[in-house]
Amino acid sequence: MEKRFTILFAALLLCVVCFAQPKEEKAVRKSFEQYKKALLDENGAKAALWVDRQTIGYYQQVLLWVKEADSAQTDALPLLDKLMVFSVRHRTPHEDILSFDAKALFAYAVEKGMVGKGSVAGNSLGTLRIQNDQAEGQLISQGNPTSFYFTFHKEEGRWKLNLTRIFPLAEPALRQSVTDSEMEENAYFFYILELLTGEKPGPDIWQPVK
Repeated sequence: MEKRFTILFAALLLCVVCFAQPKEEKAVRKSFEQYKKALLDENGAKAALWVDRQTIGYYQQVLLWVKEADSAQTDALPLLDKLMVFSVRHRTPHEDILSFDAKALFAYAVEKGMVGKGSVAGNSLGTLRIQNDQAEGQLISQGNPTSFYFTFHKEEGRWKLNLTRIFPLAEPALRQSVTDSEMEENAYFFYILELLTGEKPGPDIWQPVK
């Protein structure tokens, strides 16, 4: 009797898992599509609803650099981080910076185009791998499967995208852009910021915002 009960319980558990998996897959895909729509619409508040704590934590660190890093500390940052600090300092009123928390900075970055739409435009999710509260979704770019997987975490019942997992791909791509420009990296960043804003960055871009 005990053996039959064990087999029955295992069968029931398997049914529950099989039922839950498609539901979770649907939720992960919905999360990606909601984030994608918010980003393409430049709706920062909605985009912030679909990114995870690690992503918001990164923007908390950016905010600290913007407000505290001196010229030497700023110059020593990895390329992607340095460009983010330059962008925030150059493109954001100082009174806004001082009033922002991490989530507000992320929302502002989305609205001002500092979070690249290229990470989602024309992209979708392919194969999903879900284990407990973490999921990975294969990037389908322009209809073509890639070897890159987006990472999601389930937080408070909602699947949320971890943008920090994209950074290892962005850093070498940014370095290649600097190399191709045949410009010194800081000069290249200032050139890009001038193109985007119509204003040449001044010396205060190196200074903490206080």
